Amino acid sequence: GQNKNKTTLHYLAWRCLNRFHRKINLHFMIAGHTKCLCDSCFGMLKKKYRRSEVDGIEQLEQVVEQSAKSNTVPRCGEFQGFWWDTFFSRYFKPVKGIGKFHYFMFTAEEPGIVYAKQTLDAPEKQIQLFKEGVAVNEIRSEFPEVIMPGGLSKDRVRYLFREIRPYVKAPYKDATCPAPEEE
Repeated sequence: GQNKNKTTLHYLAWRCLNRFHRKINLHFMIAGHTKCLCDSCFGMLKKKYRRSEVDGIEQLEQVVEQSAKSNTVPRCGEFQGFWWDTFFSRYFKPVKGIGKFHYFMFTAEEPGIVYAKQTLDAPEKQIQLFKEGVAVNEIRSEFPEVIMPGGLSKDRVRYLFREIRPYVKAPYKDATCPAPEEE
């Protein structure tokens, strides 16, 4: 959607700004002609999951790994999320009419600028992504805040214990649906 594309453009501009890349070309397929590998892999995962018994995290990891060659489980500590939207909203402005563009180009030589085209043969439109008064060095020295996992709420823990635990096999009950802590 619109918000996802906005964040993608800001992220790619940020990557060029920080010289992780000299140039990035981004091409979106025209609506009705899209095929998404992620959707396909998730579909294979759902199909495998429905035919599997999963009572614990280790079993879920096996289902993910066996569902498709490209599906892998990130190990603890391998994945870290960031508050990109909050970070980018301080420096970048939204692009009006972004949905009509399908081709984008970013360069390290022109930080904060994206060249956009509606079709491959259309003329390029130069778009300034930075908000008024934003200094390039301001962004280079910053990084977004890390998203800290919140864990389960007390209500969710009680629900899992009361409603789901009876359906979980004995060796997995305490790991999957532990008893709520006494208050």
